[in-house]
Amino acid sequence: HASADVDIYQNLIKVDPTGQNSSAIHRVPEIRYSIVPQKFLGPALIGVDVNYVNFARAGKTFDDIQNVDVFSNGTSSYKTGQRLSTHPTIFIPVNLWDVFDVVPQAEYEETYYQFGYSSRPTTARRYLRTSINTKTRFSGIIGENEGLTATKYKHEIVPEVTYSVVPLFYQEDHPFFGSTNEFFQPIYTGNQPITEFDNLQFDYRDRLADSNILTFGITNKFIRKRLESSGNSEYREILLHKLTQSYDISSRNQPDVLVGKDNKLYNPIKQPFGEIRSLLELKLDYFTTLSDISYYPYVNKTNSSTSIAIRDRKGNGFAIGYSQSYQITPNYVLTDPPRPPVTFGARAEAATASVFLISKYLDVSGTTSYDVLRGQTGDFTQGFTSISLDGILKPPGKCWGIRATFTKVFGGDQQTALSFPIFFGEGKSFEMNRPTGI
Repeated sequence: HASADVDIYQNLIKVDPTGQNSSAIHRVPEIRYSIVPQKFLGPALIGVDVNYVNFARAGKTFDDIQNVDVFSNGTSSYKTGQRLSTHPTIFIPVNLWDVFDVVPQAEYEETYYQFGYSSRPTTARRYLRTSINTKTRFSGIIGENEGLTATKYKHEIVPEVTYSVVPLFYQEDHPFFGSTNEFFQPIYTGNQPITEFDNLQFDYRDRLADSNILTFGITNKFIRKRLESSGNSEYREILLHKLTQSYDISSRNQPDVLVGKDNKLYNPIKQPFGEIRSLLELKLDYFTTLSDISYYPYVNKTNSSTSIAIRDRKGNGFAIGYSQSYQITPNYVLTDPPRPPVTFGARAEAATASVFLISKYLDVSGTTSYDVLRGQTGDFTQGFTSISLDGILKPPGKCWGIRATFTKVFGGDQQTALSFPIFFGEGKSFEMNRPTGI
């Protein structure tokens, strides 16, 4: 695979979101090249991913050209530059006794950065990650002896364990990564959001996550087999439930006392247990629902998102969604006064409603979003935040279409777009509009 993209962004976190856009950082261009896993030395498979990005912007909002290595609020002023990353992966799928699927894997990443100014215009980072995933399956068939034409259901239970560790890691002592003299380097997990402790400069690839972590999961699936009027059997996964949690060994193994750069003693907060995440999908003929719930054990708080859709066989119908989330900030060291391991900030509640109208040559959908908290503080109508309309004209043949979208943000700007999508299969056009509740 080879591709080249240009991504242009609009910075909305400013006083006038529609004003000057000189602070936004763009990817101009991003080039990707990858080789899908190929056979290598017997049962082993090897693949390679190469990624190049040039981060650019019109202004110099974050830069201090005269003293670019000076830190501000714990982070350096590098915000533009170039990054080249090479990531080969080798893994060996193994089946033991026809019971366990085991996949040991090794990944190596080499990344180079170039900034183009200051006395230190380049830096590099490299690491080796090893991991092993083990899973097994228990299954049974409901209605197995009811004849060939009967509807049957297969229930699968898939427990799995994944262990990931980074035994080799090197990055240069450079302001881009943060000073190596810091008394504490935060321990990241792959699903952790950006916080004030991050020294992120470009994106998530600039930090090392899951350096020594165990992840446990169990998945339940129901697959339906039904005989259609054509005489063919239809197989459909109607229920998926996945429950996962991680245990961060790196966090547990921290020393009890750390000496800061100010020669003071600090006590790190050890929080090895990650969030408990539950993902549920139910897909019936006329009814679908999606629920994503994350429970944080150290503070007894939950983020959740749920959506429900009702449609006929053509796709006509409606959907509603609701989400509740908290701003999450992990705390890494004890402070005076003390803070909990995770601080939950502002709470957000949002609701969405969508309508889908499907015809032979024209599909139309409409979605509106509502801020529940804003609507509770004053006039009910003040809670509406945006509305969007989406229409696809499908000429005979159902292989391509003309798509027009309109989005209006109340109190903000509006956007229109025109595209020419290509359909595969039966020309279903609104699969991308499945509600998420967010």
